[in-house]
Amino acid sequence: MTTSKQVKELFSAADLAALTGANPPTEEQSAVITAPRGQLLVVAGAGSGKTETIANRLVYWVINAGIVPESILGLTFTRKAAGEMAARFALRLERFASLMESVQNRQQTAEVTAVLKAADFDLDQLRQRFDTLAQRGMTPELLRHPVSVSTYDSYAGTLLTEFGTLVGRESGFTTITDAARYQIMTDVVQSWTGALGVKREGENTEHLIKNLLSLANDTNSHLVDLAEMKQTYRSYLSAAQHLRDSEGSELNGTALRHLKSILNTMEFGRNATGVIQAFNERKQELMMADFSDQTRETVHLVEQLSVVGESQRERFQLVFLDEFQDTSVAQMRFLSGIFRDCAVTAVGDPNQAIYGWRGASAASMEDFGDIFCTDPHQLL
Repeated sequence: MTTSKQVKELFSAADLAALTGANPPTEEQSAVITAPRGQLLVVAGAGSGKTETIANRLVYWVINAGIVPESILGLTFTRKAAGEMAARFALRLERFASLMESVQNRQQTAEVTAVLKAADFDLDQLRQRFDTLAQRGMTPELLRHPVSVSTYDSYAGTLLTEFGTLVGRESGFTTITDAARYQIMTDVVQSWTGALGVKREGENTEHLIKNLLSLANDTNSHLVDLAEMKQTYRSYLSAAQHLRDSEGSELNGTALRHLKSILNTMEFGRNATGVIQAFNERKQELMMADFSDQTRETVHLVEQLSVVGESQRERFQLVFLDEFQDTSVAQMRFLSGIFRDCAVTAVGDPNQAIYGWRGASAASMEDFGDIFCTDPHQLL
């Protein structure tokens, strides 16, 4: 992939909006649509039309640069959002392909008539531009090829399936549901003979299991080493115990309650690392992995095996990362390991972050340039 690549424009952003039935882009939206093919971060709030703008950017580069749709990757968080993204991309490209066919076949359809009224050129000019597009090798058939759209989790899983055996990962792993994760953690806790810390007043087993699952997820999403995590909790616990023993008599009631809470939290964290380790080992025995396991494994896969990145860069010429504010440290790590200095468009709104509980990093947006660009000045 070449970064910051300019293109000889055949159709403007406004032209393509008219030809595909999209709303006319604003000046700001046009700037995003036509921005060079490099590392682009789009920060936009709810209702700003960012999803439509990204679809129009895709169409712009397919038409003007001859990028075939299957050479484009779109990632988002949920299967529903992925389906909507794929449908939006397909709708825009299908409208253009249908119009191109009608004009080339000299069919004066109602669609052609409506477009000519909205567009700033006549039928002969439109046919000439379509002929130029065909000479460049772009056909209605190619435009109907699907864009590769999936969730971040699914993409990581696909990479593991395709390349995992090359680094010794056994085939046959099953991706487990949240319900299965809960059951496995419950089994581990029920058989756990070590300490788990002080149980908070009113806390039940269900709440304990959920806390442990959340912590297990976070260790993967933030690429935390369990041994280092345990040592960190030990250090803080020791410091809190020293404060209690040396100055506890001088603290007021409120301070003592806060200190007790800190001691309980540090003790729980220290002991929880053992439970999480047992949880991870149990999943391995069962040949099961959750999404956070897969993402962490994908980080190691990308960093150990250069062919993974090479294959993906060869396959995809343009990448769209939707809802980028919700990406985790691990997701950013493996994606940047593959697509650093490539044509990546990340779209997000820090005010709409919803996946913090799944390990999403609040720094995703501000760190985009450092992570995806060798030279942050490349950032568009």
